[in-house]
Amino acid sequence: MDPLTLTPGQVHFFYTRIGPSRDTAQVRSLENRLNEKEKQKINRFVFEKDRHARRTARVFLKQILARCTGRTTDAIHFTENRYGKPALAGGITDLPIGFNLSHSGHVVVCALTLTYDIGVDIEDMQRSIDLSIADRFLSNQEAQAIAQADPSLKQSLFYRFWTLKEAYAKATGRGLANGLDQFSFVLDRPDIRVIFHSPSQEDSGHWQFFQFSPVPGYMAAVAVNKKTGPPLTLSVHPWVWE
Repeated sequence: MDPLTLTPGQVHFFYTRIGPSRDTAQVRSLENRLNEKEKQKINRFVFEKDRHARRTARVFLKQILARCTGRTTDAIHFTENRYGKPALAGGITDLPIGFNLSHSGHVVVCALTLTYDIGVDIEDMQRSIDLSIADRFLSNQEAQAIAQADPSLKQSLFYRFWTLKEAYAKATGRGLANGLDQFSFVLDRPDIRVIFHSPSQEDSGHWQFFQFSPVPGYMAAVAVNKKTGPPLTLSVHPWVWE
């Protein structure tokens, strides 16, 4: 495939479906593109469906980054911060590529941009949940919004809040250590806003969010810490496997 040219001010979002884990030829093809350290980490998962999802996600990510850097997938290696967020290892490219990966159900997604910290989340909205967890993990404002929503909209509203919170938490590089009840999302306008409840937290104007359904039944969110400047644009691409 042609190289992917990244330009400042643009966010790219890729998505693909995870094939069946019983397809032994596909499993073998994915494993051949992973190094031993990656295989060992993936094989710690008990269930084959979880191992297969992570194989697919890892190779998907490596192929995308290979297109961005002009390198082969074998040349793509990662480092991780103390919270486990990956970054490209040094020496692969001079481009300041920020990227993040997520998977749920049968879908895996990747978002990337230049310069900025970025996070992404995808959730299978058809997966039934106990909405009482909103009181435990969301902010008071968000839990109240769900409680007051029409019963037919409660679950989708929960997933809207949840994907945005996960995307933001991943973009910071600290994951769930942030405390998901310490900030709230406001969804009453086309531009999604975040409100921080502590005055010591950052400026909410530094952040831009995207939210949409890349495939039926799934909700995705992207968070970018753009700090200053004009709004970013988003390009959404289905991934064609190489």
